[in-house]
This record gives sequence, C-alpha cells and structure tokens, in this order.
Amino acid sequence: MLIPIDRNKKEPIYKQLAHGITDKILSGEFAHRMKLPSVRALSKSLGLSHMTIVKAYELLEKDKMIIKIQGKGIFVNSSALGSTSNTKIISSWYSSIEDYQPRALTLNLLKNTLIKKKYNLSYAMLPPSLCLDVKELFMNILSTDPEALMSYSETSGDSNLKKSFIQYLSKYRKFQTNSNEVIVVSGTQQGLSLISTAFTSSKDLVMIESPSYTGAIDAFKSSGALIKPLPIYDNAISLHELLKQCDQRPPKFVYLTPNYSNPTGYCMSKKERLELLNIAESFNFYIIEDDPWGEISFEKEPPSPLKAYDNNNRVIYIKGISKIFGAGYRVGIISASENIIHTIEKAKACADLGTALLPQRLLSEVLNSPQVETHIQNITDFIQQRMHLTIRILKENLNKKVKYTIPNGGFNIWLKLPDEVTTENILFKYAYDKDITFLPGAICYPLHPLHNEIRISIAYLNDVDYKYAITSLCKIINEILKT
Repeated sequence: MLIPIDRNKKEPIYKQLAHGITDKILSGEFAHRMKLPSVRALSKSLGLSHMTIVKAYELLEKDKMIIKIQGKGIFVNSSALGSTSNTKIISSWYSSIEDYQPRALTLNLLKNTLIKKKYNLSYAMLPPSLCLDVKELFMNILSTDPEALMSYSETSGDSNLKKSFIQYLSKYRKFQTNSNEVIVVSGTQQGLSLISTAFTSSKDLVMIESPSYTGAIDAFKSSGALIKPLPIYDNAISLHELLKQCDQRPPKFVYLTPNYSNPTGYCMSKKERLELLNIAESFNFYIIEDDPWGEISFEKEPPSPLKAYDNNNRVIYIKGISKIFGAGYRVGIISASENIIHTIEKAKACADLGTALLPQRLLSEVLNSPQVETHIQNITDFIQQRMHLTIRILKENLNKKVKYTIPNGGFNIWLKLPDEVTTENILFKYAYDKDITFLPGAICYPLHPLHNEIRISIAYLNDVDYKYAITSLCKIINEILKT
C-alpha cells in the first residue's frame, strides 16, 4: 500500500495515513471488501510505528471506512464504497509506482452519475430541452468565422468572449471587472485545478466548506495542501470555526459556494458575506468563490456574490456557465486581481495553451443573444415550480424522521436521514434496482464523511419521470427506516 506521508506537515502522521486510505476507498481504488494490511505489515511497509497505524485504523473505523472482524482482519467497509463497485487493485508492476493523485473522487463520481439510469437524480444540470437552441448561431460561426476551427485561442481567452462575459457579470451578477482581471478556463474544474497548481503546496492550509463540491476537494488534495473542513451548521457556514482556525493558523484560501451551495443549497446573508470579507482582510487570506447558479434565484433579488462587495481584492471568483446554458460548453471564467490572473495564465499555458476557440466564439454569441434574459427567467420559473413539486411530494410521502432544507435557488435539495442509516446502501442496493440514482452525501466531505445524507438534483428529468423517481425514493427510504 502506497500512501504519501509528509513528515514536514503539521497534520499528525496518523491522520495523513487515515485520510490517504479514505481517499482510496471513496475513489474506488480500494475494492469492495478488500482486506487491508495488518498493523504489523503496514507498519513495516510504511516505516511507521505500530501506534501510528493503530490510531489511523481507529479513526477510519470511527468514520465507517473500515470494519474489523475478529480473527479475520481489517476490511474496506462495503457501505462506504457501494456494493456495485467492481474496482480491482492492480497487482502488476504499476502497483509499485507511487502516484500523487490522493483522491480520484471526481472520476468515480462521473462514472457513477453517467451510468444510463432512467431516473437520474444525480445530474445537477439542465435537460437538453431547456437549453438555448444554438444551431443557427453555430452554423453562422462556421460560415463566417472558419478560423474558430483552425486557430489557437489566446491563453487568457478570446477577447470577444471576455467582453461578453464582463457584460454578463455586470448585468446578472452585479459586479464590474475588466479584461485584465479575467481569464477564460475550460470549466470550473479546470479553474480550481489551475488555482491549486499555481498557489498551493503541501505547506499550505486550505479550508473548504463541508460538505462541499467534490471537484474542489479533488483539486486541492491533488496539490498536497492540508485540507481543513469549514462546517455548515443550521444552513450557514460556521464563521466561529473559521475564527478559531485563524487564531491558530490562518488558511491561505477558503473555498465556498455562497450562492445556493452545492450540495446543501444554503445561501449566505449579506451580513455574513461582509463579515467573511473582514475576516479575510484581518487574517490575510483569500476567498475562492464558486458561483455556478447564483442567478437562478426565487428571491426578489438574486444574492450578489461576495465579489460584488470585494473592495480589497480578497476574492477569486469562478463562474461556470454549464448550469445556465448547457453542460457541453465546458467554458468558464475566473475574475480576480490582475496579478493573480497573470499567475493563473502561466499555469494555464502549461496545462493546455488555451481553451478551444470554437466553443468560446459560440458562447460569446450566446451571451450576446437577446434571448438570454428570457432564458434565465424561464429556467428560474421551471426550477421554482419543480422545487414546489418536490416539497409537496416529500411532505406527502417521506418519513418525518428525514430532515431537509428548502433552498431559495439552485438545483439541489439536501436530505438528512437518521444517523444509523447508511445512504450508500440505499443508492447501490435498492435505488439502482429501480433505475434511480442520487448523490450520496459522504463523497461531499473533505474529511470525516457522514453517511446519512444525500443530494437530490431536481432539474434534469421530465415531470412524469421526476414524480416517479422522487416518490419511489421516498418509499425506499421509508422501507429502510422500518427495518
């Protein structure tokens, strides 16, 4: 077993070991019911003390990652992985090569959610029927701008798209920026990866809201940064916990999605936003604000992003466009101070030289289209109606022991079942049999996952399929709670 250990980190070695094993379990790299090495064997192979291994295994058992069977050994907990996993540990020459990807969770998530189940409650995305029809715009680009197929883009992005994005942000996200303070990226995931590559290493502390977007966890884990959870309590991030951490050791970055968070749907108040910015200024750290769908709001006025209140360049703002216009674009933007953007541009030049020009030119035309305002309103109306339908079904059909919040925007609802229920079992043992998928909440935690939560995405299915899927899921949960 190869688990990278950094003896220069302030994080105790037993925790590094436990977190490394957790990553391999959740990512599917460690197989269903795989037997783990004994304390003695792992101590010898890693050159660590017996007590370090014991403490790591105790932490993993507490987090339900492993189970100990008297007289037989220590095994991966099948419920932490899901019983459909068919991952095999590679036993060839490759197993002797140490890799530096501590968490392959995003890949595993994509494999699971892209399985062609009829009733997919995993997709936090629009159905094709709600996306703008861009055939005419696309054909026009091909006929009038063939260089879009034949040329490289500027590393920082096509100038026309940057201008269109800047206008979009001003109108729909209520803050001003300029072309020197933005860079086009190939989606939010690349943006996060570039930030982590450019600015973080094993010496750095990054706080991530917990639970959080799995891609952000992957990005910062891959850089080797020390991850600390920023807990969400009572539908808000804990600024108290943030201050406690700052008193000990301020983070370099805090990552969060304050506008109808993925996965929980919470939304920060203006007071909390201003307080967070003040804390960042006082303790000299930066905020990475991910804003996938802040404009999809049922409130009178959509919440202004943190970036709109950022007078001291403390916010690195990431805006993906796939949730609003369609997943296939794979184009997003980062807005930050000019110095930060310049550093990210150097990292992007190493990564891909520049985002493909054709989707940039197409998205520029889309953003300039007079249909955008109507399109956003249509999506908002659809999501709000779907949210009302969901709440009605849950109230009528779901056991009252299951708790959930009602967000005022975004695509998701977060369910919390009683502590003794393991939601991965519901997903893999029961819901899959009925062609239903959802997102198990455990994979949304950077550390110490909880196993009794799920995320339901409400946008993707048509009305008939959606009603069936939600009602059936309620019945499955109710049956589980009876046993």
